[in-house]
Amino acid sequence: MTRGDTGKDQDSVEPTLRAARPEDEPFQFALFCERRGGPLRLAGVPAPMLENLMSVQFRARALSYGQAHPAAKWLIVESAGEKVGELVVDTGADVLHIVDITLAAQRRRRGLGPAVLRAVLRDMAPGAEARALVDPANAPSRKMFATLGFAERPYDEVHIEAFWRQG
Repeated sequence: MTRGDTGKDQDSVEPTLRAARPEDEPFQFALFCERRGGPLRLAGVPAPMLENLMSVQFRARALSYGQAHPAAKWLIVESAGEKVGELVVDTGADVLHIVDITLAAQRRRRGLGPAVLRAVLRDMAPGAEARALVDPANAPSRKMFATLGFAERPYDEVHIEAFWRQG
């Protein structure tokens, strides 16, 4: 491990991205549950009900992303050969939409998220813009995007838009 400018340990292996495959779905579902299931677990939702709710929400997310971004690529983030996250991006000629990025809880705040996004941003066309919708209360995501040079602008009642222009 190396130390980054955040003072936190960073993963010493550069992350790799690969297309998600059908056999990755259990990992993606577990990652989704880890990220979204916490409040329901804290509320005392019984495990069988929680799994059913998470399953419905997992499928709804895929449908929603598919409708909003039909050309989106679902990528698996790996570090040292281990699956550690998921990235959903929709690449166009002028705009790269960062639809979703999720890292396993034990891999967060180690510099992995910015490393993943830097890799994607490097492949953008000259003059293209990257955009991501962010929950205003999600301070870690906002900090990550700001560290990478993204600016913010209002988007709608529940999101802000982080944006960055190549060059």
